[in-house]
Amino acid sequence: MARALATVVSDLTEILKIIDEGVGYANFNMAVSMLIRKWAVGVVVTAVKEGRQDREDESSKKRHGALLNKVAHLLLGIGGNQDRAMSIGRDALVLNEELYGRQSTHTAQSLLLVGRGLSVTNKYNEALKILGEALEIFELIFGRVNKNVAEVLFEIGAVLNSKGENDKALKVSRESLSIQEQLFGRETKETTQTRSSIATMLAEKDEDNEALKLNELNIKIQRKYLGQEHPGTARTMNNIGVLYAKKGEHCKALELYKNALQITEKVFGSDDPRTKDYRSNFDTATREIENNQL
Repeated sequence: MARALATVVSDLTEILKIIDEGVGYANFNMAVSMLIRKWAVGVVVTAVKEGRQDREDESSKKRHGALLNKVAHLLLGIGGNQDRAMSIGRDALVLNEELYGRQSTHTAQSLLLVGRGLSVTNKYNEALKILGEALEIFELIFGRVNKNVAEVLFEIGAVLNSKGENDKALKVSRESLSIQEQLFGRETKETTQTRSSIATMLAEKDEDNEALKLNELNIKIQRKYLGQEHPGTARTMNNIGVLYAKKGEHCKALELYKNALQITEKVFGSDDPRTKDYRSNFDTATREIENNQL
């Protein structure tokens, strides 16, 4: 709480400055969101530091180990905090292994987080080794059809694809999706991330028709569970647009790019990298249509 109170005056000054500059709603929304994120990260990191000082008994150590896993997961998810996330993830691994042993779900979760952090920093071979160990532990405890196993397989597939081992990546990712569909059902939000990843890998191999089918299923699911104006829905719209553009269907692509662009401009503002990417695709499709009409 002390950390939260200490940021109030400086945050208030920055917010009033934003208002005074008249930056517009989208930029105001982004700026305030960044301030809130910065404040929230400060709060959780302070909680980690305080937890290190309050580990007098096994129960408090276990609580701290769980907190470390959650904070590392959060920091890896929001991006921009890789070094801090890796440091906390490694601390979690040491503590959870001390408390529960190597062959435990808590330790396996820490291994997964460390592996994900290594992947983000392009240390792919180290990541595969750590993720492989996490996979063995989860499978030993839960069997093959388990959400933790599916999550690790997804991460392994992403690392393999980053290494350029596309066929291996596809095989592993498809198994992850198969497990998720067995656990949650086919048309559920839990399956969309893996399906999107597979579609991207297929598009890289120019297997566009199969990639299009997967993305069209995803957009159906996302519109149902996330809504029409969610950034995730916009991302899939853009991905489908890219596939239509590759097929020469620029009018279909243009409409999808337009919708994706409107969503990201509203949510993130005009200077966000996603908005710029979708605008570039929109402009390219517009030029293609104009050239075809000459």
